Amino acid sequence: MDENFENLHNAFELSRSGGIYFEGERVKSFSKHMYLFVGLGGTGTDELIRVKNQVHNRMQLPHKNGSIAPTSDVPQNMAFLALDTNIGVKNAHYGNTRFAADGSETLAIGASQTTSWQVILDEIKDDKRAGMEYAQWIDLKAKATGGSDGAGGKRMVGRVGVYHNYSKIRSAVDRILTELSQNNTNATKLKIFVFTGISGGTGSGSFIDIGYILREVGNSHNPGCDVYGYMFLPDVNMLKGGQEDLLKATAFGALKELDYLSENGEIRGRNFVQKYDNTSSPVNGTSPYSYVHLINATDDNGGAHTHDDLMNSVAESVFSFVADEPNLGEATEPGFQELYDNISANFGVCAAASRFPAYDRYISIGAELKKIPYMEINTLVACRMFENLSETVFANEVTADKFDDDSDQLGVGSEIGGIENALTAILESNRPPMRSLTTKDFDYSSIWENRDLAYDRAYKDWGDYQRAVSDAYGSSKEQLEGRLKKYLKNSFTDPERGPFYLAHIVKGDDERTLLSRFKEAQQRFTALCTQQIAERKRLEDKMRDIRIQYEEPTTWQLVHIGKRAMANEYLTVLKAWRDNQCVIDKYDYLSQLCEYLLELYTKYYNEILEPMTKCLTELVGIFKSNLDFLKTKYLADKKI
Repeated sequence: MDENFENLHNAFELSRSGGIYFEGERVKSFSKHMYLFVGLGGTGTDELIRVKNQVHNRMQLPHKNGSIAPTSDVPQNMAFLALDTNIGVKNAHYGNTRFAADGSETLAIGASQTTSWQVILDEIKDDKRAGMEYAQWIDLKAKATGGSDGAGGKRMVGRVGVYHNYSKIRSAVDRILTELSQNNTNATKLKIFVFTGISGGTGSGSFIDIGYILREVGNSHNPGCDVYGYMFLPDVNMLKGGQEDLLKATAFGALKELDYLSENGEIRGRNFVQKYDNTSSPVNGTSPYSYVHLINATDDNGGAHTHDDLMNSVAESVFSFVADEPNLGEATEPGFQELYDNISANFGVCAAASRFPAYDRYISIGAELKKIPYMEINTLVACRMFENLSETVFANEVTADKFDDDSDQLGVGSEIGGIENALTAILESNRPPMRSLTTKDFDYSSIWENRDLAYDRAYKDWGDYQRAVSDAYGSSKEQLEGRLKKYLKNSFTDPERGPFYLAHIVKGDDERTLLSRFKEAQQRFTALCTQQIAERKRLEDKMRDIRIQYEEPTTWQLVHIGKRAMANEYLTVLKAWRDNQCVIDKYDYLSQLCEYLLELYTKYYNEILEPMTKCLTELVGIFKSNLDFLKTKYLADKKI
């Protein structure tokens, strides 16, 4: 088509936002301010195109000298940007109004025919696994179900669209604001309007991040810029169909996050800091919006507006906000904007009088009272949590493999042999070496003719062992209790274990419990100690008999046995006696350690595990009763 004819079509064809322009019936925009209107997702884009329709058809548009048709379909101090995961966002229209044909007013931030959501999601997951800071928020179990026509109703997928297109979004906003600043050198303020639904996927998943991004980029162009949020509540989306409980749950989660982040930043001084890729600087802000408009569909009579009436009403309200008024003084703003200044002052008065700090910059539009039933909601969350815990964590059983693994973590072993080895390793951690007792070290004369030097060595070795084991026993108590504390701390939050599992592994009806093993081990070590004491008596008697037998050897003994053999016979029994003394001490301390473990684990069971499991069992019953109550109370008109 000839270029001149193309211009004619654009100027006068209604389907291309043209037509016969009559300035006399139009109003001016308030030129002291610059305005950027942003739509997020399907609902936000629907509202955005209606706002543009109001502006296009009711405001005076820019002309070149002598031109018949306007040179732009909106005033030069206004700009529009639609962000949606639906690739068809560029084709949105309302009445005779469309977005710019060159794509400057739209940006698709979702999947495409060549790159699926799952591919985009997997890229961020891989970055999380690689330790990249920006990707740590993503859930590794998340799956994408939407296509190039949207986010599939999932907030996480909507947010992924922001991350995947962060540089494009920021560049688009920066480009638009640069053009506004260049074309409006006399403007003093920048105001950004964001329209979004919070019950679907794209808008509810992106509106917080987009708010912070817009505020940061806006302040870089015009410090102190305002960002107004217009958020459509679930009943608005329900006018077009949709699963009620899912829409409400999604909106509740979105609003809770908004309230938490805004309060943290504005009231508590803990800013939102988020990186969106591995190279850019993080976005840092207090709250994403200067004001938040919560828009519901309820009319004065408790009924519902139609979807078109509601959306058009909001568009007309926004139009009134940005329209100029005749005969305004230099220092005066339109009445609609002064109204917001008064609202801001009232917010300040309310905040000063509040007993508790809270973010309160919400404006409700619609006749329905928006009161969040926090007690019922928090109780319901607890009901669902305990219901889930009863079927999972609270039902964990003590299997043979888990018992063995946990006994190793505690450093006490699982079977009697394992307990002996584990505790012996603790007691003999600094065991002194046992010196040699052979005829190379001691001859007949060093045993019988002078002081019994071999006995002195054996006795000294035994004394050294006894002192080392005694010291280790004293320090082992703190070590064993420290291991128990660490094990309990880790296992309380372990989904494979939990408080009931801990109670059962310490003291349960099954034979596979730590207390039963400690008791069995103590009895075994006490019995072994008694046996070794009897063996000590036998060895001492034999040592005495050998000393007497060879103290004055006969000629026959000297000829047929010899002093070396006499010494070797004595030294063999002496070595067995020394080792026996050490074994007696070992089993005595092992028995004492088992007694200590019995007392320690019984104390933790009686003072922590048993009271906790009894309390949790009681709470399970209480919250089951609460769930029945909530179902009865809200079944008539609410789904929980």
